[in-house]
Amino acid sequence: MKILAVDDDESMLELIDHSLSISAHHTVTTALSAAQALEKIEVADGEFDCFLVDIQMPKVDGIDLTRLIRRTAGYERKPVVMLTAMHEKPYLDMAFQAGATDYITKPFNFRELRSRIFEAGKMSNEAKQILSEDISGHSVSWVRGELIHDCAGTLFDRERFHTFLPYAEFENYAQETARVFMQNRTKLRNGGPSVIGLKLACPKNSDEESPKEEIDTFLANVVQTANAVFGTGLNSVSYCRNGTFLCLLAKHQHESSGSIEREMNVFLQSRLTNARDSGLQLFVGNQVAMRTASPSAVLDLLWMANESVEQKFLTHRDLSKPGGAS
Repeated sequence: MKILAVDDDESMLELIDHSLSISAHHTVTTALSAAQALEKIEVADGEFDCFLVDIQMPKVDGIDLTRLIRRTAGYERKPVVMLTAMHEKPYLDMAFQAGATDYITKPFNFRELRSRIFEAGKMSNEAKQILSEDISGHSVSWVRGELIHDCAGTLFDRERFHTFLPYAEFENYAQETARVFMQNRTKLRNGGPSVIGLKLACPKNSDEESPKEEIDTFLANVVQTANAVFGTGLNSVSYCRNGTFLCLLAKHQHESSGSIEREMNVFLQSRLTNARDSGLQLFVGNQVAMRTASPSAVLDLLWMANESVEQKFLTHRDLSKPGGAS
C-alpha cells in the first residue's frame, strides 16, 4: 500500500515510516505540512492508497487537509486515518464530517495502526465496489413491502449530506464517540450518546420494481427527515441496507419511538408528494444507549438498534396481512 503520512512532528513521521516500511506491503511518503502534502499528491507517480493525517498543524490543519483531499479527483473514497493527540469530541465530529475514515488518538501502538490501515483499505475497496454496482442498476425491487437495496450511492455527496457517513466509517465514528464519552466520567449522569434505527418500507405493496432514481430520492429524503426531526441532536446517519438507516444521537431523546415515528412520517410525507398514495412508511426502532468503551460492544449495540427497527417492521407487516391479529 502506498501511504502518505502528514504531521508537523518530524520524529513522529520517522516512527511511522520505520514501523510501516518494515512491511513489504507499505511504501511511506512523508510530509511536514498540508501544503507539502498537496504538492506530493500532485507530483506523485500514481495515486496514494491511504493517508495518515495529524489534526494539529500550522496554517492548514488536518481537518481542512482532509476536506481538500476529498475534493481531489481520485481521492473521494481513499482512506484517511487521523492520527492525533486531540481527544475532545468536537475534533472527532469535525474529522469524520470532513471525510475521515478512522480516528486514532496518540499515543498508539503500531500493531494497532497497521491493523486499522488494513481495515481502512478494505473498507475503501468494498465501498468502491458497492458504488459501482449501485450505479449500474436501473431498477430496485420491493419484496413483500421491503426495499431490496444495498447501497444509496447518491448519499455519498458530502456537500449535500454533511451528517451522512458510509456504514464502515459510521461504525468507527460510533466506537470513538462511545470511547470519548466513557472517558469523561463527569458526563455519565447526563445521559450520553444513543443509536436509533429507521426503516423505509412500503408494507401495503406486494412485489414490484421502482426506478433507481426514484428510490435514491426516497432515501435522500429519509436523511433530510432525520436532520429535520433530530436537529443538532443528530451526530450522524448511515445507510445499512434494505431501506434501513442508523442514527447516532448526541444524547438520549426524551420522546418515545412512537412519537418520533409520527413526527418523521409527517415530515417525510411533506417531502414526497406521492408518499401517501404509494404507501411509503418510515418505521422507528427503540433507542439504544451507548454506555460502553468496548469497540466490540458498540458493534453489538448497533446490531441491537438495527434489529429493533427490523422487528418493528416485520411485526407491522405480519399484523397487516389478511387474517393477522388486529
